Amino acid sequence: MRTLLLAGTALLGACSLLDEEAYLRYPGAIEYYAQPALISVPDSVRVGESFTVAVATYGAGCSDADRTQTSQSGLVGHVTPYDIERTTSGSACGAEMRTHGHTATLRFTEAGTATVNFYGIRLPGQEAISFQRTVVVH
Repeated sequence: MRTLLLAGTALLGACSLLDEEAYLRYPGAIEYYAQPALISVPDSVRVGESFTVAVATYGAGCSDADRTQTSQSGLVGHVTPYDIERTTSGSACGAEMRTHGHTATLRFTEAGTATVNFYGIRLPGQEAISFQRTVVVH
């Protein structure tokens, strides 16, 4: 019985490794051909209050939204959305282009005009790009 339990545990662990290896994580495509960057930032926020920003990424049938990385220092925030794509051979995926929504929470602790930088890639070509938006912190 113990041997069967250990074999089952090893098999489950192997399946977990296969699942992790079946996906590729990459910075999201925030611009696709002539499609505009879809970025939402409030015009103004209060000092010390958390607020949400949003950015959409573009991807085909085997892609999906993953985590969104943020950092900030003073009145500058940085947001990088990540997507994942299934890479398992033989997977059936549609070729249709879809958008994936990403949100992030920021909070500025001083008054002034804050800058929020969004980082991603442009398709086609996978060129690294960035967009800036400003927020009045009062």
